[in-house]
Amino acid sequence: PILNPGEERLLRIGEKAASYLDRQAWRELEAILAEIASRKAAPPALPVLIANATNTVSVDHGTLSGARSFELWGKALNVVLGSPRVYFTRTALMQLRMVGIHGMYQAWEAAQNRRAAMLLSTNKKGQSAEQKEEEDLLMAALKPFIDPPVTEICFRAGHFRDVPNVAEVVSATFGYTSLTTKPTDVTATVRQQLDARTHTLVLSDLTASQLQTHREYVPLISLDLVRRSITGNTSELKLRYKPVLESAPGYRDIVDNLLLQLSKNGWVKPLHSNDGHFTWFKLPEWMQVEMIQVFGQSMNHTPWYRFPFMPFIKLYFEILIKEVGIVRHEHGLLKAIFSNAFLTDLIPGIVMFGVFLQLQLLSLPLLTFAGESYEPETLIEQMVIYVPPASHR
Repeated sequence: PILNPGEERLLRIGEKAASYLDRQAWRELEAILAEIASRKAAPPALPVLIANATNTVSVDHGTLSGARSFELWGKALNVVLGSPRVYFTRTALMQLRMVGIHGMYQAWEAAQNRRAAMLLSTNKKGQSAEQKEEEDLLMAALKPFIDPPVTEICFRAGHFRDVPNVAEVVSATFGYTSLTTKPTDVTATVRQQLDARTHTLVLSDLTASQLQTHREYVPLISLDLVRRSITGNTSELKLRYKPVLESAPGYRDIVDNLLLQLSKNGWVKPLHSNDGHFTWFKLPEWMQVEMIQVFGQSMNHTPWYRFPFMPFIKLYFEILIKEVGIVRHEHGLLKAIFSNAFLTDLIPGIVMFGVFLQLQLLSLPLLTFAGESYEPETLIEQMVIYVPPASHR
């Protein structure tokens, strides 16, 4: 809809003020504004509004239905002032006193006290079902990062192999189970085989005899070997490790779910939610720099007049037109041709077109005489050798 200047100003003020409200404030304010809209109640005078904002009665549907219109507006201001993101600086307090509305600070104190009492009451009564569900979803999203799953793997003695994507070795045992023995803990030895740079557990360099030393309790007497030959058991290396989360299938879905839950719980907020079109226009912007770099590097081995100025400009505008089409499809025509991102690519492109066109025209006479490329048969290498006089003796 088309807004008049006054409405646009109010919209900008509302958008700025909205950033000062937290989730609880939005929930309370939604109910109040819905009641005000249903009654079509006009706001009262500022002194009346401030006086009613000191009301510390909890905001609920039962209280709202019996409240008078000016009380509703007072509750709305109380909710806004009660947000933890709203505070007064010394300068702001001085300005309030100068304009005669220092009562706003008392209203803020009353609103902050009401929110603090509400928080204390909520902690005593416990969380609501909705808050409990949101917290459970957040903890479920955090679990892969806080407590990643543990993978178990087993190798027979003499058949060890490297294990990729290992973040941490939880435990490792070596041996077998019988009536007289059980596997021995070799976690410390196995952890030394973990390459932290590549996240590879290098077991191919580890021999069964190295692990067998942990099972011989009496030096120089291989009691375990004798026992194993009698029982016919085979020693095994059992590992429990946490894999690298980034290598897990569906890792991107895990991260997206975590970001979603953090956003719902108010821990993160999108800073550039409407700037997706800037990403598409970055490619032509980078090309502007790279075209100049390629031109400068080409002059290390090729004269400037042999540089393909017009083909480069043609490629630039072809890519820009494709990006405009993508942005128009994804974000609309307005952002495709009227956004700052588009102008950032278009204006330098026009300037570069003018500069490259002049260079191309200046190169035409030189290309007529020197040619567009080197002719191998006309290339001559001349060497000047200096022979000292002493070498003639």
